[in-house]
Amino acid sequence: MVEDKNKLYKVYDIKINKAPSDAKLLNIESVDKVVIISSLYFEKDNQIIKFPTSKKEIKANLSTEILKTAKEEKLSLKKEEDIIKLFQLLK
Repeated sequence: MVEDKNKLYKVYDIKINKAPSDAKLLNIESVDKVVIISSLYFEKDNQIIKFPTSKKEIKANLSTEILKTAKEEKLSLKKEEDIIKLFQLLK
């Protein structure tokens, strides 16, 4: 997604939610559902790491430059669109 000094990647995965085996008996839909899941990853020390979700992990894994910019721009490190905007600002 963003490839510069700070690289950000978005990875898609597919998950299949199986219908319950007794769905017809319960009068509910008996169709398997496909769900597309996306995750954000970033590069740190030449390693690709999943973007942290908890505050403790965020402070431990992200540089002070990223944290400072996020605070100055009032961007949430929990929202995907804010994270993308943050990495675009850091070019």
